[in-house]
Amino acid sequence: MLLRSSGPTSLREPSIALGLVLLSSVFVGVACQGAGRRSAPQLLTPIDYITYGVRGVERFIADAPPEVAERLQKSIDSASQASVLVDVKWNADQSGGESSFASSCGTGVWVRDGKAVLTAAHIVSDLAPGSDIEVRYRKHSMSQVKVEKSVLRSSEFQEDWALLSVDEVESRSSLTLGDTAVGDLVVAVGFAGALGISRSDGIVETDNQDELPRPIPIIGRVVSANPMRVELVAGSMPPEGMSGSPIVDLDGRCVGVLSGVELVHHSNGDVAQTINATSVTVIQ
Repeated sequence: MLLRSSGPTSLREPSIALGLVLLSSVFVGVACQGAGRRSAPQLLTPIDYITYGVRGVERFIADAPPEVAERLQKSIDSASQASVLVDVKWNADQSGGESSFASSCGTGVWVRDGKAVLTAAHIVSDLAPGSDIEVRYRKHSMSQVKVEKSVLRSSEFQEDWALLSVDEVESRSSLTLGDTAVGDLVVAVGFAGALGISRSDGIVETDNQDELPRPIPIIGRVVSANPMRVELVAGSMPPEGMSGSPIVDLDGRCVGVLSGVELVHHSNGDVAQTINATSVTVIQ
C-alpha cells in the first residue's frame, strides 16, 4: 500500500506497514446518539476496524435501491471469487550478503481467462535475489510465480500494476477488463491487514486457514477516471494488504487496480482521504 500526502511512501518496510495498519485501526471515535455528546475515542483492534467497515458496506447495500443493491452484491461476489492473496517473502538484503527475510502481502485478481494475476507493481517489483512470491487462491498455494510485466510510476500514481503468471490451477474464476467514468459506483475487495471473511467465524486472519477466506469489500465512487481516484462511500479506508485489489464496476468488470491512499488537505482545514488506483485502460 502506498500512502501519499506530500510524497509517496512504500509499505514494503514492515515497520511502516504495521504503523499504518495501527493508524487505520485506532483512532475511530464512537458518537453518543441523542445526548448531544461524543464519547472518548475508543481503540479498535484491526479486526474490530475491518468489521466496522464491513458492516458499513452491508448497511449501504441494504439501503440502496433494489437494482443497485443487486448489482453491487453481484460485483462483490464476482470479484471475491476471482481474487487471490499475493504473499511476498522478500530478501531485505540488497547487498548480496547474508539474507534477511521479511514478509508482506497484497491482493490480486485473475484476468485474461484465468491465465494471469493482475496486482500492484509495488508489491512485487525490485525484489532482491532469493525473494519468493506465493499466490493463494481458495485451497491452493502456488509458488511457481513469475512477474511477466511490471510498471510503476509512483510519483504520479498513474501506473502501478503488474501481471503475474502462475502455475496451473484446475478451476479458477476471472474478471474481464473494462473502463469507467467519473461518478460511477465501484467496489474493491482485498485482504485488508491480511484479514478475510470466514463463512463461520467472521473476520479472521488469512494465515493458518485451510481455505483462503473471502476478501474484505469496500464501496467507492470514481472522482477521476485517469489517473483513477476513488472516494470512499462505504467500508474502511484500505490498510496494508489491499494493494493490488481489483476496482470493479457494477457490471462485474475490473476497471482498476488499487495502489494506495492519498491525504488531501483542504483550505478549510479538513483532510480527506482518496483511494488511488491504476485504470486498466493503460494495461497492455
